[in-house]
Amino acid sequence: MAYSILNYYFVNNVNRVNNIKFFNLTHDVMVVAMKSDLRVHIATVGFQVKRITEPLIRERADKVYLITHSQDDKAAPYLEKILKLLRKEKFLKVEKRTTNIWDLFECLQIYKKIIKEEQGPHIYINISTGSKVSSIAGTLACMIWKGTPYYAHIDYSDKKDPDDGLPEENVISLVELPVYSINKPKPESLFVLKVLSEVKGGKLKKSKLIEQLEEAGLIDKDLSIAAKHSKLKGLLNPISIAGGLDNPLVEVEYRGRQSNVILTNQGESTLKIFGE
Repeated sequence: MAYSILNYYFVNNVNRVNNIKFFNLTHDVMVVAMKSDLRVHIATVGFQVKRITEPLIRERADKVYLITHSQDDKAAPYLEKILKLLRKEKFLKVEKRTTNIWDLFECLQIYKKIIKEEQGPHIYINISTGSKVSSIAGTLACMIWKGTPYYAHIDYSDKKDPDDGLPEENVISLVELPVYSINKPKPESLFVLKVLSEVKGGKLKKSKLIEQLEEAGLIDKDLSIAAKHSKLKGLLNPISIAGGLDNPLVEVEYRGRQSNVILTNQGESTLKIFGE
């Protein structure tokens, strides 16, 4: 259910797409242009070395965040070799972060934290390394928090490094991928989702939800009951089927004279990604 979040945003929030631009360089290497003044990279460590190091060296990165699964994971020898190669780059700052690279939301949270820390420069995320989940998260992070995903194409050789026995690979091209912009839900929508997430079963009577919205100043306490329900309807429509969503964030359940607002799996996922 977590991955249905993709459906919601691709259907409802696609605003723009950037064209891929190719530039020929020497040594028959095809590299997509990256803005030279913005050089902070994020790469999840997997079972390749040059797929991480080559883009950093070629694009003269100023800083890189290396994301690892744990302090003692199976990719540790690759991380060690990556760090050894990057130490030769005098002007490159290297930071390490740890997360569960097979958990979509944990990956998104660490990308989000890094992007917010690096407010000034543009962020480049290498989505050709690490797990498939971390690659999906990296692409989504670029769409949500304005980064640039890129993919490093490699050729494997039969040779192994005699020093460490790790397989040799050659990076033949770097491709900057198209980016779709994803809009963040409005603050009032996120507040509704948060209120619902804090009650058992994610279900709340409309009257109780109105009380919470009154306390938050989103509904005027002095309005008539009918006007309050009208205001609530206006807050719920953009995140429900009534607003035309194929994957609503909330559902309204009618049982006789009582009606409840229910948080959907899609709404729960959205809150995990965008909630503070």
